[in-house]
Amino acid sequence: FPEGGLEGWLVVFGSFCATVSVFGLINSAAVLESYFATHQLAHHTPSEIGWIFSLYLFIVFFVGIQIGPIFDAHGGRILVAAGTLLVVLSLLILSWCETYYQIILAFSVLGGLGGALLNTPAYGCIAHYFNRRRGLATGIATTSGGVGGIIFPLILQSVLPNRGFPWSCRILAFIVLGLALPANLFLRTRIPPSHG
Repeated sequence: FPEGGLEGWLVVFGSFCATVSVFGLINSAAVLESYFATHQLAHHTPSEIGWIFSLYLFIVFFVGIQIGPIFDAHGGRILVAAGTLLVVLSLLILSWCETYYQIILAFSVLGGLGGALLNTPAYGCIAHYFNRRRGLATGIATTSGGVGGIIFPLILQSVLPNRGFPWSCRILAFIVLGLALPANLFLRTRIPPSHG
């Protein structure tokens, strides 16, 4: 293990950028939930609205378990690119959603699958460059949840009243796309894929 170097720390930066999107959306749940409760889903109970975000989290982490062997066998490039596409597409489709099932399919299912495809390789790539300092590198990348959890809700709180829900989702999609560029450039594996 090189324990860092320019390439290793660029992988950490790419991991940070990838997971800002995933955990930024997770940590924006309260803002989105309160908006849904007073707009599109005003006739639904808080419990029903909560299922949107619970399902998103479940898919991100449960499907992430299944992504691990695919990452080991094929590397992370295709997974990160596919995850980026799904998360951005999820937010763009969410901007047009009006009903409960549409929001579930767009945000929870499509966004959750994209989040799983981004999250697993983001942490897996770090393990290819760090052994003794893996905890430090992973800890730095994990701070993305806090950063995304501050930035995304603040953006939503300022944009929702001025631009409305559709443009708020589209702005988030463009931010996620911008964060995905370094993730797609820098997230790479060092160890050859295992084809066994």
